[in-house]
Amino acid sequence: IGDGSMTKNHSVTFTTVDMALLESLRERANKDWEIVECANKDFARTVCFRLKNARKDFRALNLLGCKSWEKFIPEEYKLGSPEQRLELLQGLLDTDGWVQKGIAKYSTTSNQLAKDVKEIVGSLGGVAFISTRKKKTLTRSYQLSYNRPSCP
Repeated sequence: IGDGSMTKNHSVTFTTVDMALLESLRERANKDWEIVECANKDFARTVCFRLKNARKDFRALNLLGCKSWEKFIPEEYKLGSPEQRLELLQGLLDTDGWVQKGIAKYSTTSNQLAKDVKEIVGSLGGVAFISTRKKKTLTRSYQLSYNRPSCP
């Protein structure tokens, strides 16, 4: 959801500069995943996941063809265990989050994703507020400010 996208051939791509994260992904790969390095620009590496049945799986989650402003968290993910929801929140913060004056922030161009992240934060005992910003490119951005009992 964060620094990922889906290519026309239905490969899932993910860009990272974090080699430990890359190795963790490789360790978690199973027989349904093929992980290859697609590009290596500057210090960031783009990794492609070729998933068997990806088209069917993305269609089942209503994610097939979603653009960045259409992203959302599938209902099944919002109903995961507290540990799974925390890992999801941590992943989103790793890609599009930051801390400003002691307050955790998250930004997205998707109104629905902002609402979904707010719901996840609330389900973990935190409080989130959404504000809307219009960028110079005329793209609308949704920014969450939130806190929770323990920092993810």
